[in-house]
Amino acid sequence: MGPNEIQAAGTMVQAAAAVLDNLFNLGGIMVSTVQASERLEDTGSSMDTMMIELKGMKATTEVKFRKYWFPNNKFVLWKKKVADIKERVDLLEKDYSNLKSINFIHRSKLTTQIGTRSKEIDAAIKEGKELGDALVRREIRRFVRVEALTDIKNVGTLNKKLEYILELLEDERKTELIKLQGEMGTGKRTILEHLNNDKSIVQQKFDIVIYVRTSDINKNDDGSRTVVGIQHIIAGRLGLNIQGNKDVNVVADQIRTELHDAKYLLLLDDVKVDIEIYATGIPRNTNGSKIVITTNFKHLSFGDNPIGCVEIGRLEPGEDWKLFYNIVKPKKNLMIPARKIVKWCDCHFFLIRIVAENLRLEPYEEVNWNGCLERLRMAPTKEDKFYKALENFLGFSYSRLDKNQKRCFLFCALYPKHDISGSKIPRDCLFDCWAALGFLGDDTVENRNRIGPATLNSLIRKAILNECADKQYVIMARVFRRAAMRILQEEKEFNCLFGKEAPGKLLNDQCTDIHWISLADCKIENLPTKATCPKLTTLFLQKNPELLNIPDSFVNGIGELTVLDLHDTGIKSMTRVSNLEKLKVLYVYGTGIPEFSYNVEIHCNLEVLDMRGTAVTEIPDCIKILKRLRRLMISIPAAEKEIMDLKTSKLSSLKEFIIDVKSGGVNEEGTDLDTESRNQLMETTIKNIDRLYGLSTLQFNFKGDVVKVIHISAKIWKIFVPKQVSLVHFLKEGFMNVKNLQVYIGYRMEQGLHIPWCLKDHTKFVISSDKIVNDHNIKEIFAKVKTLFLIHDNNIKHLDDIIEILPGSVVNSVNHIENCLVHKCSKIETIMQTARFSNVKFLVLSKCSYLKVLFSNNDGEMGIEYLEIRGCSSLEEINMKLTSGNGDVFPKLKTLILHKLPELKKIFSVRLWPSLEKLGVYKCDKLTELPFNINGANNLKTIEVEKTWWEKFPIDPQIKQKFKSFIEYIQKDAE
Repeated sequence: MGPNEIQAAGTMVQAAAAVLDNLFNLGGIMVSTVQASERLEDTGSSMDTMMIELKGMKATTEVKFRKYWFPNNKFVLWKKKVADIKERVDLLEKDYSNLKSINFIHRSKLTTQIGTRSKEIDAAIKEGKELGDALVRREIRRFVRVEALTDIKNVGTLNKKLEYILELLEDERKTELIKLQGEMGTGKRTILEHLNNDKSIVQQKFDIVIYVRTSDINKNDDGSRTVVGIQHIIAGRLGLNIQGNKDVNVVADQIRTELHDAKYLLLLDDVKVDIEIYATGIPRNTNGSKIVITTNFKHLSFGDNPIGCVEIGRLEPGEDWKLFYNIVKPKKNLMIPARKIVKWCDCHFFLIRIVAENLRLEPYEEVNWNGCLERLRMAPTKEDKFYKALENFLGFSYSRLDKNQKRCFLFCALYPKHDISGSKIPRDCLFDCWAALGFLGDDTVENRNRIGPATLNSLIRKAILNECADKQYVIMARVFRRAAMRILQEEKEFNCLFGKEAPGKLLNDQCTDIHWISLADCKIENLPTKATCPKLTTLFLQKNPELLNIPDSFVNGIGELTVLDLHDTGIKSMTRVSNLEKLKVLYVYGTGIPEFSYNVEIHCNLEVLDMRGTAVTEIPDCIKILKRLRRLMISIPAAEKEIMDLKTSKLSSLKEFIIDVKSGGVNEEGTDLDTESRNQLMETTIKNIDRLYGLSTLQFNFKGDVVKVIHISAKIWKIFVPKQVSLVHFLKEGFMNVKNLQVYIGYRMEQGLHIPWCLKDHTKFVISSDKIVNDHNIKEIFAKVKTLFLIHDNNIKHLDDIIEILPGSVVNSVNHIENCLVHKCSKIETIMQTARFSNVKFLVLSKCSYLKVLFSNNDGEMGIEYLEIRGCSSLEEINMKLTSGNGDVFPKLKTLILHKLPELKKIFSVRLWPSLEKLGVYKCDKLTELPFNINGANNLKTIEVEKTWWEKFPIDPQIKQKFKSFIEYIQKDAE
């Protein structure tokens, strides 16, 4: 072959190679394009899924934010971030929708952009989860409802004032401080309580509402202690850890920081002294925050702040009758005395309400109503009529009490005046004293804990005692205390000495027939060296810090003494308690007595001992010999490592053990501890108590908080442990043999869990919000309980996780479980993956925000008879069909309750609910498919629905007519 031919052949080969290269490059481009399309579709699909999750997270967190308070606008910033992400994602989705027209380069770029957005979405989801968990964990509600409000819709005067104040709150340009002023009894507090509960304006406009009753604060002279008291209530309301700090400025800074930029509403009730509001730390926010104050005193100006004054006066004629009638609804034969009673109440809102509430509890007999009228007519002058009418009306209320209730009420008069509102009395002290003096029947723990609260509640219902907001104290109004003292003098069943007249009579031997003496808060420094009081059963010496000792010779003259109250005195040494053979109740809380030099002896009859105030690491030997002691109150240090020995086994009668956690020192207030420190302290303390089984109450008092570890009520034993590991201390003492036992793991019994009616009869259950781990103790519990509640458990994804955590014999144990409540478990997306919980009959699912399907596997039938689903915001459908065959998963289902399921669209059932007897649907606005037909649901008896929803529900008119007689309409505001 010649050179030219060779060259030509080479050129042809090169050309062929170039063609092949181009073909291969084209193929590579095509492959890359296909891969880019696949990657784009995958990332786009992933982004869509994540965006759906983020939208669900936003909706769930918004629900939480409407309920819980979180400072510093974190939620607002997060919500803005979510909105920005959504806007950017919407733009990307437009490009993504034009997928076919996008070239390779743009596809790759779009894939990168979607990946970036997906990372932003993932970060926002994690931040939202943390924010939502923090909202719930803090448990600081934005609004705390006041219960049992007096209805004032028909009371024009008060209702108009309320509407006017709501207008002031709504207008951000109006004054930020509003004073409601007027004489006592005109309804100022009632207006404030209605403001606190208002949904239409207050709860829509303000980030947080803080309601403070200043009458709950310790008495003061110049207002400085009122400021401190208000600070502590606000700090507690906000969940601030002030560590017992008494520096006003430091606490103020904490409050100011917490409420920075917050739009708050502060409601201060019953302020009696001039105070500088902003000294409490409440910031001067200019964003529409408001302060509303009620007071009886017009001269109070509250600093140099601009004030809007609203005068609250008496009711208009005619309104008084409407108020009275709406409460009592008297029969026709009582209209004449009823009209006269209302007239004599002289348009005083408070007096009318008290009289009406009492008469509402009375039999409809004219003689009773005429007796009430006669009492009211005893008021002599117009100027003094309100106070005298209240005092005289007490005589009517008092006459309706039984003998022991009267004694209990009169005993309250011994407690010193708290401030100008009246006497502030600890509930528990009343129960101790009433029981010891025989006012509750036999002196037993059961009567103290059952009849005591019932008696007190009766006095509160009759409005002759008022309950403080913290539920730990009651207040006896001055006017009622004065009336009670008068009744004591008239009836002479119990002869009493009050105040500074008592020491003189003690010195002059004028107390031989005296039963009760109250020298409380009388600033006395000494007691007589000798006294002759053979009938004296009760001696109150509390709140006399200058009183340093009680002479033995004084004690020798008191043979019947049953109750001795020495708390907050300066007494440094204690007389021999054994000399007081009948002494049952002794309070030495906050005294100067060093390290328990109480001089008690084995035959002492002491039943109640309160020696809180000085933190101790062990129970002294001199206390352990008290064989009749049934209620013991001590203080322990906040540092759990210091606790050594709290053995109570020698105290064979001990039933109630109350433990205050103190920061140390006499009269120190309880310290603030974080949750983990509290739990560790309780675990250490429980471990150091050697006898738990005999206790009916084991209680820890932290600052502003009470934690019950053991509580027996109505023959039901309740046990709380902060962590699962603490169960060992109870199980070794045989608690699982108790017939009616409720075990709370990580979820406190006083948190007020709403237990559905279908589960209330099942008293033997375990509630857990702790992470369940595999150990012998939890296996033993699961083997015996029939009811399982899972609360705030953010570890399990479905109930089958329990079986995986606790393998082996526990698989058989879950067959015992017949009832299950799952509440606020954020990771649960499906309830069960298998049929291992096949014996469950009652299943309640509540506020599981990620629950999407009930069962991921519908292979077998279940025995569920009652199914209730509430507030599960992601649930879209309920599929009752078996995966194979023509059956249903729930062939025995009798009751189905669906409540606030905003995404639920349809329910599937093959057999058309053969056993269903009751169906309830509320606020499931998207639900348009139910398994109804003309031949199905033949056992159905009740359908509870909203009227508007049922009228719009797309169903055959013939089927709707079939079920017409079963319909019961739910009110729109039903919960």
